[in-house]
Amino acid sequence: MKEKIVSYEIAKIACEKGFTHMKANIYGNNLHYEREEEEKEASAKQGNVTIGTYLAPSLSLLQRWLRDVHLININITSSSLESYTLCITSHADTITNLSFEDMKTEDHKCYEDALEYGLEQALNLLEDE
Repeated sequence: MKEKIVSYEIAKIACEKGFTHMKANIYGNNLHYEREEEEKEASAKQGNVTIGTYLAPSLSLLQRWLRDVHLININITSSSLESYTLCITSHADTITNLSFEDMKTEDHKCYEDALEYGLEQALNLLEDE
């Protein structure tokens, strides 16, 4: 089983919001490229990311970054095998525009779809860097 990578659009937003985790794969020209572990480590040491490319993290890596760096939690619950709901909460003083309506969403058909939607919503709560 392979972990799902965020969409190109979410990767772009994440980079605009300050995501710089160099262990992520990359998007270049709207295409996904997997980088070998050695190349990721070399790029991290040199700070190399080509202009116009975006880091392409897994869903869980971006979720962890939001939790660890920005204190935003995205929780997914399931009421059946085809019904997933998400809840976004924040412990950050800087996130003041999170209303009760933003915290919960309608059902999604799979866990990954719910998480990706939640990641996008959470990223939109952050200021651009």
